[in-house]
Amino acid sequence: MTKKSIFYFITTLTVLVLFILAGCAKTQESQNGGKTTVEEFQNGNLKEFDVIAKQWEFIPNVIEVNKGDKVRLKVTSIDVTHGIGIPDFGVDSVRLPPNETKVIEFIADKTGTFNTMICTVYCGAGHADMKGSIVIN
Repeated sequence: MTKKSIFYFITTLTVLVLFILAGCAKTQESQNGGKTTVEEFQNGNLKEFDVIAKQWEFIPNVIEVNKGDKVRLKVTSIDVTHGIGIPDFGVDSVRLPPNETKVIEFIADKTGTFNTMICTVYCGAGHADMKGSIVIN
């Protein structure tokens, strides 16, 4: 190969790698709705909670944190398949099969009481009452 061919090969390879990396970054941004992820957030404290999902409640059903905190919920269903959604913080339905722990993370970026921690998978007669609140000071 000539020096010119090697130069074009390396340049083409570099451009290709940059396009792939840009595509991966765009995919990550679309997966989190363009919101700042916990890993990118530099302020606040990490607050972790073990949450139990069972017919027909989340335990604890009130989570209290401060604005700016990184919130990590380790959620485990102990009976049937449930789901958890927290739409005020961009958490769509996360399926919770029995005896599996799912980790949900978000940033408490606004203050108030949010009564939108809900079960998103029908789990029986009390499904509509399976709710929780997030209080952010």
